[in-house]
Amino acid sequence: MKLFEGFINNRILIGMALALVGVPIGMYLSHFFPVVKWSHLIMLVSFAFSANWGPLKNVFQFRMPFSLIFIFLFELIALVYIIIGDGFGSQQFFYVAFVIVFSVAIGTHRGSVDYGNFPQVLFWTSLPCLIIGFGVSYFNMVVGDEAWYARRENDFYALEPFSVASGALINMFALICIQKKDVVGLTIKFALIAIGLYILLACEKRTPLFIFLIGSLFLFYEKNVSLKRLPRKVVWGSAISIVSFVSLYFFKPSFEEKVNAFCYNMYSGVLNLFGVTTVMDQSGSAIMRAQYREIAWDYIANQMDTIDYFFGAGFNSITQIDNPLIHIFIEMGLFGALAYLYIIVLIPLLAMKSKEKNVALKLCTALTIYSILSIMSSGNPYMYNKYIPICILSIVQYSLRNRTGHEKHFDSNKKLSR
Repeated sequence: MKLFEGFINNRILIGMALALVGVPIGMYLSHFFPVVKWSHLIMLVSFAFSANWGPLKNVFQFRMPFSLIFIFLFELIALVYIIIGDGFGSQQFFYVAFVIVFSVAIGTHRGSVDYGNFPQVLFWTSLPCLIIGFGVSYFNMVVGDEAWYARRENDFYALEPFSVASGALINMFALICIQKKDVVGLTIKFALIAIGLYILLACEKRTPLFIFLIGSLFLFYEKNVSLKRLPRKVVWGSAISIVSFVSLYFFKPSFEEKVNAFCYNMYSGVLNLFGVTTVMDQSGSAIMRAQYREIAWDYIANQMDTIDYFFGAGFNSITQIDNPLIHIFIEMGLFGALAYLYIIVLIPLLAMKSKEKNVALKLCTALTIYSILSIMSSGNPYMYNKYIPICILSIVQYSLRNRTGHEKHFDSNKKLSR
């Protein structure tokens, strides 16, 4: 009964959490129960849960912050570009459509939702991503020869390394924001973070680990933690984590290989992005990005007209180049690129400067770090996971700014722990 009441009370927060981790959870369900594409169903549920339906008439009474309205309008224009460019029904079409309906859903909150429990709700919702992610990573089901053969046999239900890593990463950020003072709680907390780090290394993806390092520093900085003021329990917990990591490195050869491969790929990838081609990471992805970038510059210089520089050459003018900013400039022009920069970079950076110490706000801000770091090196500009954290950040920040005196109670005990 209490579980059911907790679900009812946190239904909207669960919907927002599912929007963040719906794809990793759906990927696992599709892999182990390949009946349907579960991700689509989970994202539909996240929309239904996220909206503050209330009386039917209230559904259409939006009260959105400017940033969320801007995202909504930008995505609406992007959808028009996609449809005009014969992209109706494409993957990008559904990505953009989901961001539009999700922004409308959370726009129905009208400042009446308590986001104070969002870190706890996100932690429990994403915990399966950490547990299952550890299992599939440990048994080499994500990368390696076995994973490669499984992906060739049925790519539709395969495990995607970045999705495995992102699910664990979101859980780790939520965990950092949950205050634990007792020895047992801190031990479990550090153990789960260690498991998450193992997953990030096992997936052999540079970006998630880099995001975790930056996000962790940001959250600890917001707690005003200095080395002299670190609690003894935290010091011991960190020491145990380091000893465990070193032990795994020296006594588990497969883990040592993953760490060495990760370090080499990180070193080679950075050099490749700066144009050095004398070395290459094991996947060759970084040097391919550098080559894609040259193709994009050539397209801009030789195939775009003057009007295209302002309004773009249209959807599907160029293939995937793994550089969202250049990609959006080619397809939606200077206006599209500036709007993209405002959404992906400026909104999160302004939130980082906020003096508000609300833990939900800081967690949402940390979740946008991937969006910022990916503007020149990862994916395409239509991917929903670049916008959903910023949508959530916008509505949480708006709620805190507009809370009335009797609503401030939900904020009083939800500060970042020190």
